Amino acid sequence: TPNFEYIINASGGFLTNPGGYTAGPRPNVVDVVQSFGLARNTRWFVDVLPAVSAAESKAILVVGDEAAGTLFSTFQDLAAYGYFVLRLQGLPKEAIRFYANGPYDADGDGSSDVVGPPTVAGLEDAVTNWASDTERVLIYFVGHGQRDRFKLDSGLYLEAADYAAWLDQLQPPSGVPQVTTVMDSCESGSFVNNLALGKKD
Repeated sequence: TPNFEYIINASGGFLTNPGGYTAGPRPNVVDVVQSFGLARNTRWFVDVLPAVSAAESKAILVVGDEAAGTLFSTFQDLAAYGYFVLRLQGLPKEAIRFYANGPYDADGDGSSDVVGPPTVAGLEDAVTNWASDTERVLIYFVGHGQRDRFKLDSGLYLEAADYAAWLDQLQPPSGVPQVTTVMDSCESGSFVNNLALGKKD
């Protein structure tokens, strides 16, 4: 693990060597950090963004597959990386719902960040109720897919038509909140017809 030093500490952050950088309280600045003591040192330019509130943005991360599945750990790692990036961009923990069929410490704080298994009822509540009081929602599915459906667990699927109905309930004609859906699975393109917006006059 490399050690770091500041070239510019515009945010008022701090370094914990080896390998720890934390931005400070001043947003909209650029910190410049570099490694030292390596054969090849690297310099990073870090945009320090203002914190994002749950009223502005929320995210729902869904890992599909049973815990014993061959690719489950890979799917969980991908969702955890998404969790890490969202936290890095300033989204607070309370603005992220991480669903998987097993615990996972996505931010390295020693406790699981998974709120529960991905059930149809639980996801419907997250989409239609929990996400309804924000401006933007990211919904990320990673796992196995089939035509017009996404596998949540052994024998349990989320149908594209049901998901589309939830989004219609969440997002009335005003278009708020803005919803971004990312489907990372086989046959993910089959969701497009269900999620496509109607043409405007």
